[in-house]
Amino acid sequence: MAGEEGRSLCVLLAKHCATWLGQWNLLTPPGSLSFGAVCTLGRLMEPVHAAWLSGQSEMLRERRKENERDKPERHGELDGPNGVVRPLHAKEYLFDFPLDDNSIFLSLRRVMWRAPLSFKSDLYMNFHYQQLLGDYLNGRLILPPAAGGSSSIQHMAELSALQHLAQGQGNQPSLLEIKQYLPSQDGFSSKAEAIHSFCLGQIAAMQSLSPQDAKTGFIEFMSSLPLFGSNTFLAQKVSQSGCPSPCVVSISQEGVLFLDPKTQVQVFMMSLADVQSMQTIRPKRHGKVPAVTIHYGNSAYPQRVTIHLKQAKELYHILFLIIEELIQL
Repeated sequence: MAGEEGRSLCVLLAKHCATWLGQWNLLTPPGSLSFGAVCTLGRLMEPVHAAWLSGQSEMLRERRKENERDKPERHGELDGPNGVVRPLHAKEYLFDFPLDDNSIFLSLRRVMWRAPLSFKSDLYMNFHYQQLLGDYLNGRLILPPAAGGSSSIQHMAELSALQHLAQGQGNQPSLLEIKQYLPSQDGFSSKAEAIHSFCLGQIAAMQSLSPQDAKTGFIEFMSSLPLFGSNTFLAQKVSQSGCPSPCVVSISQEGVLFLDPKTQVQVFMMSLADVQSMQTIRPKRHGKVPAVTIHYGNSAYPQRVTIHLKQAKELYHILFLIIEELIQL
């Protein structure tokens, strides 16, 4: 995502999202579709109206036709400010489906991590920092347990210090600010005072870091974690024997891993090559979460596992995308 590719990312995302949402708007009855916010590069934008998107998509379709007429040999490409760029294809969007309340939330995130990280572009840096920061705060990227079965206070203090410096803050953080730098799971607030004490020392030692250096340090710390490069979910229940409730489900090009959330010990693993089919299941009654069933194994010994979690559709689409991508290689 360096150079022209990185600078063109926002433009291409807006172009393709506008076209797709405009087409979706034509297929739905008036008033039946409510939009969430469009989230790109970690920033939350104002709600987008379908009528505006539809109008923009018409304009962009005309622009695309002009490009194809002028240079038919470059079908699928567009003239960018500094050269030729390729629009993102429909299959590259993971979350292009209505949620259970018929709303749509668009976001952009990295799913596969085969290519090594690079810090040459500020856009690349900020994108990865915002994604990893969100995963950490939302409990999707979990610190390994320290002695005694709890996350290391020192590590959380270091990550809190890096977050504080990444915002360009030169002052010492308050206890309330420290709590905002901690993951949202229960139990971490009780450690806030100890983390705050360690964090003050960390910030004093890192005072010379620029905001970009602090973001680099945060990314490098996250990339050293065992679950880095995985798409992690916390499932309420898994039908596989031996899986605890709740259970961490980790998806990457290595396979589907089922882990104990307290120890991160692997309980069960499913190879991507063994996945035969998948289906999502709506909640049976109000207050229950949806589920996704994965059929795996072979015809001689078919097996299945059902994962109950709020993000069932997201897990389904990410797993499908990774399998499809690896099959094409």
